[in-house]
Order: sequence, then C-alpha cells, then structure tokens
Amino acid sequence: MKPARIGRLSAWLAAGLLGLFGPSAAQAQPKPPLVLGTLEDRVVAAPVEAVLTEAYRRAGSSVRFEPMPLRRAAALLQAGQIDGDLARTQPYFDAYPQLLRVGVPLRNQTFWVHALPPCTPERGMAELKLSLTAYQRGAQAVEAWLPEQARLPTESLGAALQALLDGKAQHSVLALSPSALSAVTEQYPELCRMRLPLLSLDLFHALASQHVKLRAPLEQALAGMQRDGSLDRTWKAHEASMRQLRVRAPKRR
Repeated sequence: MKPARIGRLSAWLAAGLLGLFGPSAAQAQPKPPLVLGTLEDRVVAAPVEAVLTEAYRRAGSSVRFEPMPLRRAAALLQAGQIDGDLARTQPYFDAYPQLLRVGVPLRNQTFWVHALPPCTPERGMAELKLSLTAYQRGAQAVEAWLPEQARLPTESLGAALQALLDGKAQHSVLALSPSALSAVTEQYPELCRMRLPLLSLDLFHALASQHVKLRAPLEQALAGMQRDGSLDRTWKAHEASMRQLRVRAPKRR
C-alpha cells in the first residue's frame, strides 16, 4: 500500500476512535460523586464526614452527603438508592448482612445511660430491659440489646432526653462522644448519668453491595490515615466544636 493511502487510512481510523471514545481520557467527564447517607445533626456528623471525605479522596473517589434519619438511610442503602451510610456499629451489619462493612474502624463509640433521680451509680442492661428506654430511632446497637417492649424510639438526642423529663421513659441510652457527653451534662443538670458507659463499640463505614471493589481501597486509605495520624487529628479538631452541640429540646410555649 502506498504511503499516502496508509496515511489516509490511519487518519480515518483515528477519527473513528475519537468518535467512539471521545477526545481523550483527560477530557472525559468526571465521575459523579457517590451519595452517602449522613446524620441530620450537622455538628455530630461533621467529624465523620471529614474523615470519609479524605478516605474517599485517597481511594480516588468523591462523595456527597445527604442528611436523613438513621432508619431511612438503612432502607435506601439496602435498596441500592444511596452508595453508603456514614458510620454504624457491628449489630447493624449483623442485621443487614448484604451490606458491606469497611473493616477499618472510624472510631470507638460509647453509649451512655441517663435517668431521673434518685441516682444509682450503676444501671445494667437487665434493668433497662424491664423499663422503658428512650433512644435515637434506628440505632441498631441499642435495638439489638433492648426488647421491643422496652424501647421508646425518638428522632434526636434532645428528644430522647426530653422523654425522661416528661416521664415518658425511665432511662435513655445515647451514643455520645466525650464533648457531647459534657454538653448533655451541662444542658441537663437534673439528669443522672451512669458512671460507666453501657456499651463501647467500634464504628464502621457501610457500603451498598454493588461497591464491593471500593471496600479494599477505602480500608487501605483509612489504615493509612491511622498510621499518619490524620484520623486522630480530625477527631481532635472536631471534638472542640462538639462542645457547642445543642441537645436541649426547645421549651414548650
């Protein structure tokens, strides 16, 4: 074949490939961000979102957070309508085994018991099972421990604590970081707190089943954040802002 004809054929093939695959990988449209369910309480959600934003960045992806109730996030994740759920304890994954647990914990979470006076230094799970306990609806760790007849699900931390003051529950069990616990103590001085946490569980990020290939890169990213100290620094940086957490329910008129 003559050189001129070869040149024309090469140009024709190149034009066809451009038409099929676009001008170049560099000019291709970026992938849309993955959608993660997050907590409606923006102060509580902020540190976890910061950790996951960096982990996804290191894993080569971007994310968008969509605030929603815990139970709604679980339903949407099972249906594959969102890509991930912010942070959950092991009982959540036991209840929904089809979901993927990113195996490097984001942090340890403690669950604290509050009650009205008279105060006793210890309140065990056996006592809670015989009374009505307020908690944040969709907290699988609490629902795994408490029988249904002992549960009073509420929409927020403040609502659970207000249920105690209103006499609707005898106890509350809530997941609280050290600064959030201090905020509760300050805003609810009339309540008693158990001396030690009732539960202490690791929090893990959850993925929809279709993202199995993303689990290992995220685990590697989080492990790297543990090694270089950025995971711990993120929690410490946001812990100060948790002292501004407003948990007290608005007073009724």
